[in-house]
Amino acid sequence: MKEKPAEYYDQFYKEQPSVGAERSSLYEFLAKHLPEDKDAEILDAGCGAGIFLKICSGLGYNRLKGFDFSEEAVNLAEKNAPEALVWIDDIWNVIGKYDCIVLSEVLEHMEKDKAVIMKLLSLLKPDGFIIGSVPNQQMGPEVTESHLRVYHQNRFFDRFRLPGRHLNFDTSAHQNFIVFKFWKEVPKPDLSFVVPAFDGDHYLSKTIETLINQTHEAIEIIVVNDGSPDHTDTLMRWWTRNDSRIKYYSLKKNRGVVYARNFGNKKALASLIAVSDQDDLSMPNRAEVTLRRFKDFPKIDVLYSSYHECDVDGMPYAKYDAEPMNQQIFEKHAWRTWFHSSAAYRKKDILALPYRRYKDGWTDDYTFLYDWTKAGKNFFPEQEVLANCRRLPTGVMAQRRRDSGQNPNYRF
Repeated sequence: MKEKPAEYYDQFYKEQPSVGAERSSLYEFLAKHLPEDKDAEILDAGCGAGIFLKICSGLGYNRLKGFDFSEEAVNLAEKNAPEALVWIDDIWNVIGKYDCIVLSEVLEHMEKDKAVIMKLLSLLKPDGFIIGSVPNQQMGPEVTESHLRVYHQNRFFDRFRLPGRHLNFDTSAHQNFIVFKFWKEVPKPDLSFVVPAFDGDHYLSKTIETLINQTHEAIEIIVVNDGSPDHTDTLMRWWTRNDSRIKYYSLKKNRGVVYARNFGNKKALASLIAVSDQDDLSMPNRAEVTLRRFKDFPKIDVLYSSYHECDVDGMPYAKYDAEPMNQQIFEKHAWRTWFHSSAAYRKKDILALPYRRYKDGWTDDYTFLYDWTKAGKNFFPEQEVLANCRRLPTGVMAQRRRDSGQNPNYRF
């Protein structure tokens, strides 16, 4: 099967002039990943009837362009999105430089799909990116004779091997889509999440999902496998293929969480580091709020937040407010709540005063409090919930409660 000519699509759009309207939920999802700057120059490659351009215009974007090689499609796009500049063209002839290129439901119709991506990458500004979609396994009523290739979610990024991320969208009521993003260059991270992992392959993915879906995208996620005997290596091979912001390190033997945290902190590229245990869940705006607080209050050394305790599925059942912390409070043990997985600090500070083992029975976060309060570090209790704590039967706290004869604190 070969690519269909422009005449095929001319007839298609004549027979179905409203095509694309049924994709509104998909297009609205894509629009959430457009540049924040409304003056960004956006190109819709293979714009069809211009439905996505119409949505972009309604959101306030004012530098919209689109092209299609079907004259009938362009005629419809001019009516649906009169604010956009649209024209008849072949993808191989397009020139210019753009902040964002949209490529929705085009690749499955192209023989040279890899060459298409490389061509569009060449049209991007240095910090630009491509967002787009293809049917996942071509399931659903929209399979047509013009589709040349079947894409599978688990292998999509293996085909292109370019820096990008899988945006994980499913329009379940209609059809599955692989929604993707390819960067010209992966953005330098403003914040690094460091996640030590040991025997956590059965709940690590849920934690990673909360990190990759941060509202602030310029992050990196460092996962350090502390010699786990489980399937973490296999799991993380999939994750690193599907989001190039994830960096994975697998230690040959178990060295303990203190070593794993320090190892990950040294690898961080950002000047700010956020803590996340392998079983805890970050709120979508955690990176955004953390960065804002450190900018607005430059004297902060450690930020930590209120949190919910959650059951094994991540459903909250109790809220704890962040309380002040300093050396006097710590030494008197005059505090009830402290959630390490909501904490963030500067890389230069944690490298100067790293995690360490101190006394038997002292956890890594307790020793951290001992060292950092003693050093006079300034703790900032953020009242907004930035992360939640999952209480699991396999967690450290559960084991400590068992050892001391207390009732379990986890819920199913």
